[in-house]
Amino acid sequence: MSTLWTGWAYPLALAAIGVFYVTLRVRSGRRRQELLDRTGPMVEQWSSRLRHREISVEPSAVTREGVAEIADLLTPESFEALRRATLALSDSIERSYVVAHKKGGTIAYDRLREHAPEAVAFYQSEPLRALISALVGEPVSVTPVNDQSSCSLLIYSSEGDHIGWHYDHNFYRGRHFTVLLSIENRGSGAMGLSSAVLEMGTNRGIRRISRPPNTLVVFEGARMRHRVTRLGAGERRMLLSMTFDTRPESPPLKDLLRRVKDTAYFGVRALWA
Repeated sequence: MSTLWTGWAYPLALAAIGVFYVTLRVRSGRRRQELLDRTGPMVEQWSSRLRHREISVEPSAVTREGVAEIADLLTPESFEALRRATLALSDSIERSYVVAHKKGGTIAYDRLREHAPEAVAFYQSEPLRALISALVGEPVSVTPVNDQSSCSLLIYSSEGDHIGWHYDHNFYRGRHFTVLLSIENRGSGAMGLSSAVLEMGTNRGIRRISRPPNTLVVFEGARMRHRVTRLGAGERRMLLSMTFDTRPESPPLKDLLRRVKDTAYFGVRALWA
């Protein structure tokens, strides 16, 4: 009996995982289409209203230097509209805590689509995609709408909020890039910024980045180890986090693993989002 069970256990487990995954895809596909139909007009409306500054960049800067920074990316009017929309979601923060690794808040892609279409319009804008493509030296695309990390808010609002050293896992076939736009950064640090700092491990040592709002940071998070140091008391830091990929296609197993990973940030609902 034991041998028989052992022989059947593996294929039965695979079959169960397969059924579970297909069920998730069907359920998430229906829900996703409903969300896109409902929010698409709002995103389109903002796509024609947001304005980027005229920016000259060095081609392939990210590939050569590891990271690129661009200050004052959006015009003041466009950035203010984006800032107001994202700050209005402060009551919707999903807090998460992973022992010895991270503590902080997030707002997922779905919620941004419904309540801050300005953020999604910015993420999907052609000028931003062209800018990222130039900086990394390859054409890139946004990652799929069912990936809750494609476009999300990262919020550090309580003393001690941080995330430890990590890589941004790549669940797609191409090169995977992390793009951060500073929305809010205030505290007791230099120039009134928070004491929480983005640190990156490079060939030249640790690079520390602390920038005012409306600053864009681009790096290949899947290959560059990074972390955010702890937030001080009474400080606040909010970033719009976006991902771009040169081939945003995900095999079924990687898609399932991505969903499981996202539960640490967005809760169990990330499995069927």
